[in-house]
Amino acid sequence: SQDSTVRLWNAKTGDCLQNYNRHTCAVLSICFSPCGRFLASGSVDRTFKIWGVKDGMLVNNYQGGGVISDVCWNSTGNKIAASSEDTNVIMIELTSESGS
Repeated sequence: SQDSTVRLWNAKTGDCLQNYNRHTCAVLSICFSPCGRFLASGSVDRTFKIWGVKDGMLVNNYQGGGVISDVCWNSTGNKIAASSEDTNVIMIELTSESGS
């Protein structure tokens, strides 16, 4: 969102279930991990973050070289890619401590 937060909503009730609010600029991309336990977000603040879906806790924070325009998990959830406006793609291999 433009207010630098990510919100998880209950589609049936419209209730906000969780706020993820450690970005400092607009969030451009989000992606759930294949297992559904984690959420990745990419932002204009040049970071991409991994969050615990249920507790909203920041699991890990990564710095990119430019605005992070897209984040995506691989099919097994042990890698995440982030593309940035500086034309780089950042690939991170995750451990169980960092969100896989």
